[in-house]
Amino acid sequence: MNAFSAWIVRMTTMILLAGFPPAGAADDKPTAREIMVNAHAAAGGDNWRKAKTLRLSGDATLYRESQATKADRYEMYRVYPRQLTGAHTTTGKFRLDAFSGEQLLFRISNDGERMYDQNGPMTAQASRELAASSFGFSATRFALSNGFSLQRLPDDQVEGYECYFLSVKDPDGGKTLVGVDRTNSLIRYVGWTTPRGWHHRLYSDFYWLDDPGFMQPGRVRHFYDGVKTADIYWRSARVNIDLDSSLFSAGGADIESDREEIRMRGIGWHVLRSHDPGKLAQFYLALGFREWASSERIIGLHAGGGAAIEIGHLDEASAESPHMTTRTQSSAAVIFGTSDAARVAENARAAGAMFVETWTSGDTTLYYIGDPEGNVIGFAEDGPMWGNTEELRRLGIEPKNTE
Repeated sequence: MNAFSAWIVRMTTMILLAGFPPAGAADDKPTAREIMVNAHAAAGGDNWRKAKTLRLSGDATLYRESQATKADRYEMYRVYPRQLTGAHTTTGKFRLDAFSGEQLLFRISNDGERMYDQNGPMTAQASRELAASSFGFSATRFALSNGFSLQRLPDDQVEGYECYFLSVKDPDGGKTLVGVDRTNSLIRYVGWTTPRGWHHRLYSDFYWLDDPGFMQPGRVRHFYDGVKTADIYWRSARVNIDLDSSLFSAGGADIESDREEIRMRGIGWHVLRSHDPGKLAQFYLALGFREWASSERIIGLHAGGGAAIEIGHLDEASAESPHMTTRTQSSAAVIFGTSDAARVAENARAAGAMFVETWTSGDTTLYYIGDPEGNVIGFAEDGPMWGNTEELRRLGIEPKNTE
């Protein structure tokens, strides 16, 4: 053996030996079970592992080859199984709705006995294939239960996060690959073999639910054989709510979106723009507004009660507002509440208002004022009548959404 061949042998031996610890050396890495215990704790412990139901609401982009379809309403309803033997079969109860506007893109559900789509019951074979391609995350929830076994696999990265990788084997023999973040123990990857090929999911954008103490991934991406098929954003999550069994059967009722209702809270501030903000501000100061917070860009005037006017700079190329003589010449007007609307109107006349117009409905009198630059605002005592439910009812108008 020449010197070069001897060097090759030595280097090869060193490389091979470097990959193995010395005989009898202690392995300080956590065990597969310890990793999964920590993953359960990070997800919420028993609040996560023993959750009864979950309702998720959000939106998704669904892909078929190069074609993308936006589902602006994506809703999932889940009744979790109390025990599990096969992670890739139908378990518990499940429903998934995808809508684009008012159009139903698809609906998949399982009532605990059979699977349905938007057209009705599915065949036994189609149900098995769909379940095998869709169910798998439950392997993580039951991984510490009797009959399940765990095995450490080589560590890797998931989207740049260093992760432990485990194989979870269920009592039926099915295997699920799980990636657990080495830093915070969040489950970032789950994958398994399906009739459609290798399926894996990436979990990110986690958020914590205080009630009941549950970690929810805000984004989930689905891949088959490495090709992305869904990019889901779960905007809201509710745990352990009542879900009627009828939701999961054939022809389950449509359900209103669970997105949080938007509630208006009255006027925050009215934004005006002027070629001379300082001059316009003097008009409103004369009406009774008070300077609040100003900068080189804006002048902020406070009216009390959370209402304010902000006056900024109008683009130099913009034309002056037209001269107005009545409120109906303006396409928009903002109404402020005040303790003395008549006095505000007097101040407006004295300060050079284009017009002051009175409008009365029942016991409510509003004063509309055209400021020197063509903006129209109104003033009424005790606030606008539209915020006064008793006044509306007196006028024969029944208010809605008064909570």
